[in-house]
Amino acid sequence: MALLIGPLEARSRMGIRAVPDEELREVAATATATFLRAYAA
Repeated sequence: MALLIGPLEARSRMGIRAVPDEELREVAATATATFLRAYAA
């Protein structure tokens, strides 16, 4: 969860601004890639 929450809090300014869908997808894809690299999948 921290791979998703940390970057999103910074991008949304702690929930003050909406994060565009494209940015959400980018954060999710990066978090997924990081997780898969970390666990050698």
